[in-house]
Amino acid sequence: MDITFNCDKCGQQIVIDEAGAGLGVECPKCGQPLEVPHMSKPPAVPTLSSASDRQHFVSTKTFALSFFAAGAAVLIAGVVFYLALVNPLQVQVEKLTNTVNHNADAANRETTRLGAALDSLTDTVNHNAEAANRATRKLGDALDSLTDTVNHNAEAANRATRKLGDALDSLTDTVNHNAEIANYNNRLR
Repeated sequence: MDITFNCDKCGQQIVIDEAGAGLGVECPKCGQPLEVPHMSKPPAVPTLSSASDRQHFVSTKTFALSFFAAGAAVLIAGVVFYLALVNPLQVQVEKLTNTVNHNADAANRETTRLGAALDSLTDTVNHNAEAANRATRKLGDALDSLTDTVNHNAEAANRATRKLGDALDSLTDTVNHNAEIANYNNRLR
């Protein structure tokens, strides 16, 4: 802890570490030899020797008190201003900030939830599209197979029809030939 004291000759304030207590030093301003006290001494109060000095002291003291009173009034006005206007505004700003932060958090949660729902819906749509594509391919394959079967059956029916036509032509030829033979035999008789 420091020891603070004043020069006896010029009044210069001197500050020395407490380890220097009891040592001799010189005033840095006037060079007066001094002994460092063991404890800090309050600053010396100037003596008022003349009426002019007393008047000056009273004027200075009055000015200082007036200045202090004005400062106190400004301080009180500042506190009143703070309490009346600034503090309620700060409270409103804090409430608004909290509301905005709360709403932002809720919006983020809702956005995350909607994103998850959209992902799920996209997965479902993609799955259904793949299933529809597989079903369409199966239907196409079945239609191709049915078309092949119908074409095959049509070709078989055409062949059978041609065979029946050929057989009918052959039968007709045979019947006509037999009729000619029968007519010929009838004429011979």
